[in-house]
Amino acid sequence: MAISNNERAPDLLTTIRDAINAALSGLWVSIPCIVENYDPEAVTVTAQPTIQLQVGQPDGSIILVDLPLLQDVPVMFPRGGGCTMTFPIKPGDECLVVFASRCIDGWWQSGGIQPPMENRKHDLSDSFAWFGPQSQPNKINNISTSTAQLRSDDGQAYIELDPASHAVNVKTPGVFTVEAGQNVFKGPVSFENSVTMASGLQVDGQLQNNGKDVGSTHLHPGVQSGNSDTGQPK
Repeated sequence: MAISNNERAPDLLTTIRDAINAALSGLWVSIPCIVENYDPEAVTVTAQPTIQLQVGQPDGSIILVDLPLLQDVPVMFPRGGGCTMTFPIKPGDECLVVFASRCIDGWWQSGGIQPPMENRKHDLSDSFAWFGPQSQPNKINNISTSTAQLRSDDGQAYIELDPASHAVNVKTPGVFTVEAGQNVFKGPVSFENSVTMASGLQVDGQLQNNGKDVGSTHLHPGVQSGNSDTGQPK
């Protein structure tokens, strides 16, 4: 490859610019990655950066080189006030890895306020993985533009909050299970399909079937001694 005039006899501005670019090449801010492995106990991932490096060769040519795997990257789940939103992480998931401005080893191991264990800055070793960024081949479809949803990627199951009507909707083709010490519903409850009770039913107040009272106060006409059946409830 031919050598340019600036390379033969660089001026001061070019020299300064090249020095700045060389310094910036080792300063890491963020980069999209693909998960290679997830450790749910340590809550860390091994991630492969998806942007290659351009490396100049002695003959002036450029080759593309993969960045090394990022090891033991802490996963950042949304968390605060004693609550955490978690989700499964699988190999092949996309994420955005960001790099701290100082060494995080002391903080990661012990928490609290710690001195830097090394004097590195914006280094590949000091990273955090945020999940959400998506490339076009892996983007989700049918995103609601009017509601907030916690959903599966295929959109078949979701919990939805509508800010306009204040309605909360739950949809799933699978089983909806609630396990609690006690379930309390403070408004009217409507069932549009059959209901099965496994442990009996206790009702305080009126109990109706097809518009007729079948509770403790209902009456039957045509009652008489003997083996005859009573009439239908009034």
